[in-house]
Amino acid sequence: MTCCCPATWDDLCIAQGATFAFNINYKNLDLSAYTAATFEVANTLGGTVILSATLAGGTILLLDGSDGSTKNIQIVIPAATTNAANFALTSNGYYKIDITDASGIVTRALQGRVKLQKDTS
Repeated sequence: MTCCCPATWDDLCIAQGATFAFNINYKNLDLSAYTAATFEVANTLGGTVILSATLAGGTILLLDGSDGSTKNIQIVIPAATTNAANFALTSNGYYKIDITDASGIVTRALQGRVKLQKDTS
């Protein structure tokens, strides 16, 4: 993984049993050269992954910007997937979003804590 500076850190909340949709807009980065993207939620830093999405799996999309170049990463995880996730955490988990270009260079696009809101029904 390459990193010229730390990835942006942002906190998220994912509700169990609800569709999770998240959009990242890049104003100064053309994403058209990127061929892979992953979103992973783990119970601890570097811990067990309990929820994930990928470009190849169709739950991450690279969307065109208004000028015709790809500028957005959109993550959509269906309600059935969040419902099946192990939401046994008593505190925050952690997530990361990595993008990979055609030459295999991985860049951390975003990372942070994630609150996993357990379904009450």
